[in-house]
Amino acid sequence: MRRHALRATLLGTVLLFGWEQDGFAQVDPGTRAIQDLPRPGYEPKRIRIGHFTLSPEVIAGAEYNSNVFASSNHPDDDVLFTLSPAMGIRRDDGRLILDAAVFGTLREYVDNKREGVNTFGTTAQAQYAIGKAHLISAGMGAERSFERRSDPESPNDLGLAPAKIDILRSELGYQYRPGRFGFGVRGAVDRYNYLPAADTDRDLTSMQGSARFTARVSHRFDAFTEAYFNRRNARTRVDRNGVDRDMSTKGISIGLASGISERLKGEIGIGLFRANPDDPTLKSFTGFSASGNLTWRPRIRTAVTASLFRGNVATVRSGASGRIDTRASLRVDQEAWHNLILSGVLGVRDTNYRGGINRRQTLASAQLEATYLVNRRVAIVATTTFAKRTADQPLDRFENFRFGLATRFVY
Repeated sequence: MRRHALRATLLGTVLLFGWEQDGFAQVDPGTRAIQDLPRPGYEPKRIRIGHFTLSPEVIAGAEYNSNVFASSNHPDDDVLFTLSPAMGIRRDDGRLILDAAVFGTLREYVDNKREGVNTFGTTAQAQYAIGKAHLISAGMGAERSFERRSDPESPNDLGLAPAKIDILRSELGYQYRPGRFGFGVRGAVDRYNYLPAADTDRDLTSMQGSARFTARVSHRFDAFTEAYFNRRNARTRVDRNGVDRDMSTKGISIGLASGISERLKGEIGIGLFRANPDDPTLKSFTGFSASGNLTWRPRIRTAVTASLFRGNVATVRSGASGRIDTRASLRVDQEAWHNLILSGVLGVRDTNYRGGINRRQTLASAQLEATYLVNRRVAIVATTTFAKRTADQPLDRFENFRFGLATRFVY
């Protein structure tokens, strides 16, 4: 594998094209990501056509992976080469904000050719403000993705190629905030289509709806109460185990949101949910839910972000009546020099299967990333990641080390 590591290093020195989020003068620097803050002499030029700003990108890189199959007993290392073109489109006139993107990634492993799955997609979001009290939002997207080997539902079968997945998303929301009190509703539909014929029972449509009431409790914080409902309809009447996986989940959460303080932005909520399977052989269950994302900015060029999620997740595992995932992460972004950005992430994902099987997985990971801006067009990115999964079942355990090097040219 020494020659593979050498090829990865050589590829990382190629100059390529890239895009970042566009910077606008009216955007408060305290609300923008560290990577997107103004840097005199390093701002990328943009393609402007009328009211629209275009941001083309091509990123190429190589990554060494010590355990491509996330296997507990047959670790196989390899080098992955990637080429990722993208185009971002944005319009912002204060009242109407439009964001769209087209993207894709070509993946090629040196030895394990079948693991190299190409992905592509497009997204579009819009926000329209009516006066100061009304906000309408909409979004849609289509993506070709695939199931990662580290996914809790991924089969421990090295003879099967990664499952390709077509994903369609749509969303519509409305917010009304005339003063201290506010109200908002949101609806979304997600469709997942697994392309392998053996995974047809995993195809599903997820329909979500929520209503939120907010109240200003201080000059820095809002309190909110949100009720939500989620309906999952599987494509097939029963799955591979003869179980009807259709399910309705409803819940309520309370929390705090901060969008006024320049140092703290985001929200965090906790609550309860009730999952009701359609299959009479599966029992309904109640669980604790949590979700949120908070970013603390002790200084303009330092950001600490904490994320949390806990909730009911779809499963087709044999013997499982349900699955609850808990995910938490802590990320630090720091501008070390004017043209050097450092990032570190610690994360954990705990997957607990309910029912007659003894199956639980806990994946812990750590990542370090450095982005060096050579000039306003060229950047070099180095990433190191270590992950370890512990589990009740020996076949579900693995360790993985990855090192990647990529280059980027921003127009």
